Amino acid sequence: MIDLVGRDAEVFKGVMQAYRLPKSAEKESAKRKEAIRNALLLAARVPLETSRKSSELLALSIDAVEICNINAITDLAAAAQLARAAASTAGANVRINLLDLDGNSEAEEIRKNLEELEQSIKKFDQGFRGRFSNRSGIDLL
Repeated sequence: MIDLVGRDAEVFKGVMQAYRLPKSAEKESAKRKEAIRNALLLAARVPLETSRKSSELLALSIDAVEICNINAITDLAAAAQLARAAASTAGANVRINLLDLDGNSEAEEIRKNLEELEQSIKKFDQGFRGRFSNRSGIDLL
């Protein structure tokens, strides 16, 4: 996950560089638009991967709640909630990067993947909360 943070920062630099390209002449403007589109697509793919990895962590936490030492179960809950928060904010990052790319087939595919992933994340979160509550007798907010 740490490497994704660095990758996200790197690809955002590419977005900023694309926005700084000259746009005065028609040819420059077309190159700039293409560079921005490509940079935004790349900038959406990295947080999509972050969301995917967060989903995997949340899925693992469901199984872990059954075998976790009861005295450490709240630490597991913290990890699961952090994974959920990471997935949520990464998803928002994907959406903001695709905001100006309506009608782009690659952007639509990324959005579709994100929506499917978010449905899984919601199920994993509910599953974790249910198992956590059953095992510990504690309901999470």
